[in-house]
Amino acid sequence: MILNAPGYLAIALIVFPKIYRYSRSLLAQSLRIAAHHRRPRRGLGEMRVLARHVLPVAGPQMIALAGVTVSIALGASIPIEALCGLPGIGQLAWQAALSRDLPLLVNLTVLVTLVTLLANSGPM
Repeated sequence: MILNAPGYLAIALIVFPKIYRYSRSLLAQSLRIAAHHRRPRRGLGEMRVLARHVLPVAGPQMIALAGVTVSIALGASIPIEALCGLPGIGQLAWQAALSRDLPLLVNLTVLVTLVTLLANSGPM
């Protein structure tokens, strides 16, 4: 790995900018929706406004974003692990694709699908 950095750091560098941009705009939109709670203020702190008025509005979308993040991270792990020679599911998928091991590829696809479904089926 480059500079002896762990593989999860490289995956985080790929995933974080996309997730940050989307979650920031989602929270800003929820803050505009809950703007009527900010006007009187009456001593309410920023964290209290966020916890009581913004997060309940943005909560379901943030949970869905967490599910999508799992899918993006699993997709990003394939080239990172294959290029850097790191052991993991991405390296396994890459080696299976190169050797045309169809049963292993099908099982990996089912595994990634199940993980994505579990991540997206958060608390309703």
